[in-house]
Amino acid sequence: MSIVFKEVLNIDKEVSELTTEELIKLIRKYHQIDLYTVDEYWCLQLFDLTVCPNDINVSCDWENDDKELNTVLIMAIEYIAECIYDN
Repeated sequence: MSIVFKEVLNIDKEVSELTTEELIKLIRKYHQIDLYTVDEYWCLQLFDLTVCPNDINVSCDWENDDKELNTVLIMAIEYIAECIYDN
C-alpha cells in the first residue's frame, strides 16, 4: 500500500504488518462490518456507519471474498483508503 494510503488512514505500519485484530479495528473506524463464511471463503461486507447491516432492504457499500481472511481485510482497507483519497 502506498505512502499516500498510510497517510490517509493515519497508520504507522504497512497494512501487511497489521494483525487481524488491528485490520478489523481499522475497518470498523470507517464502516459497519458483516463478516461471514461460505464454504472455504471469508466474505466481508461494508456498510455506512449510520446503517444497521441487519435491517431489511439495506445494501452494502462494498463486498468481497477470499479464501484468506487477511486478504479480504486488506482489500477492504484499500477500498476505504481509495474512497477517502478520492474525496
